[in-house]
Amino acid sequence: MSETPAATRTGEVRSVSPAQWDALWRAPAAGIVAFQGAVLIANALGVLLTVVRHGVTGPSEVATVGGVAVEITLFMIFGAALVWVALGIWRSRGSALTPFLLAQVLGLTVALPLATASGGIGVIGTLMTFACLFGVLAWAFMMRQNLRRRPPESQ
Repeated sequence: MSETPAATRTGEVRSVSPAQWDALWRAPAAGIVAFQGAVLIANALGVLLTVVRHGVTGPSEVATVGGVAVEITLFMIFGAALVWVALGIWRSRGSALTPFLLAQVLGLTVALPLATASGGIGVIGTLMTFACLFGVLAWAFMMRQNLRRRPPESQ
């Protein structure tokens, strides 16, 4: 026979503690931004693989070895930065909240136009849009929790 807490036995409704709310939003938010970072890194590796297999292709004004190297480097750096932000969110670091929000806003600027496309790209864009919107909502809850933790400022 399991023991039931007194509050449950008497029919009282238990409230969720601030720490539980923080954990509720923190894990999915960290997962979203880690996935976003992994996608950027995978994209960089995909571009690298394509260049190795087929060479640099496209209009000569933009398809140069230097341009492709910069593209791959930027995707790798941004992807690694997002994974770093995910680690900060997971560890409840308040300093990770601003870059997390920035990543979601930048993600929305890419996802919203993709969501209006037809076919599979539209589905991917729609999923990205919902993930980024969830991220913004999670940011608001985590920011609220972070502000509650701060000690009052002395005057």
